[in-house]
Amino acid sequence: MLIENKFLFIAIPRSASTSFHISCVKNNFDIQIYSKRTNVNNLTTDDIKNMDYEELADNLTHYHEPLVALNQKFGNNIPIIAIKRNKYERFISLWKHLIDECNRVGEIEVTEKLKIMTIDEILNFKSEHVLENNIDAFTRKFLTKFDFKVMIYFDYVVNMFKILFSPSSFLHNHDPRIIWFDIKEVNKLEEWVTNITGKEFKMEKINSSQHFDCNLVIDENFKKKYDSIYEIYDNPKIIKTLL
Repeated sequence: MLIENKFLFIAIPRSASTSFHISCVKNNFDIQIYSKRTNVNNLTTDDIKNMDYEELADNLTHYHEPLVALNQKFGNNIPIIAIKRNKYERFISLWKHLIDECNRVGEIEVTEKLKIMTIDEILNFKSEHVLENNIDAFTRKFLTKFDFKVMIYFDYVVNMFKILFSPSSFLHNHDPRIIWFDIKEVNKLEEWVTNITGKEFKMEKINSSQHFDCNLVIDENFKKKYDSIYEIYDNPKIIKTLL
């Protein structure tokens, strides 16, 4: 997203990107994305003002666009920021978000299956499966393997799983120009945005799916499984040789 023609924000899934987006909307910031001028779904100013966080999150189209595309449209001579989060926490948060979204759209059978799946069932694939030219076919095969009977919202659930499986580095490519803010220190991001825009900026409540239970926990098995797939993408020294 291009914010106020001042800086680019890389929206990394489950790293407070929805909260940042909503905060920009609430502050009436000018927002541009790669494909169009604004992505507030025909909401009026009064609509936005009167909606609480959850309502606005459900009605706000939220895009995770790669930096390379944003640079193509908006140029390379502009500050870039992003929010970083522990990689293991982010994956589990994404999984709980999947549960949340499937429940929200009424795919109850899928919701219940996701709650009981184990990390050995989920992270049972190889690094190459999540490359851009492989991930769609892999995701559909994954859903078929576990007999997810997704009917009306099948394509939506496929897209959610693709977001889960895609390495976050595909969005930021470890670009050294990015100014990173830790998710646990959003006050520093608030101060930075306030200074660069000249408008007071406060983050809305950080969204959470903690109320949904699942079988995933951060233990040694989880870390080993995750790193066997994603370390090659998370480590900038390795990703250059792979891609």
